[in-house]
Amino acid sequence: MNDNAACYRNGILNPAQQWALLVYGQVLELAAIGGTDYSAALKTTLQSDTACPPIDDDAMLAALINIQFNNATEAGATVPGTIQTKIAAAACLQYVPGGVERLKRIALLLTCKLGRHESYPQT
Repeated sequence: MNDNAACYRNGILNPAQQWALLVYGQVLELAAIGGTDYSAALKTTLQSDTACPPIDDDAMLAALINIQFNNATEAGATVPGTIQTKIAAAACLQYVPGGVERLKRIALLLTCKLGRHESYPQT
């Protein structure tokens, strides 16, 4: 783990503080790239825009996967067209040593390297 992230760990922050800081960082980034600026509406519009039926962890992960494939498509990637072809393309990842926990670490690493707002990957 990056030493810079140590101050955000559980034990220093509680889970509500961790999620609040993650959301706040996203709010800052969204405004910086020209999206909706929720910084003045953290207690109002931001919450009302997300006032939907409760979402469980499975539904949240499914939404994140969908968003990731949409982002890949928008970036110009050739994304397999069906769930079956996506699963086949990612088959080798389903059996990585360490299972889901290792996949979470891989996803975190790739999120760091994507460099969404640059024309090159970040190191």
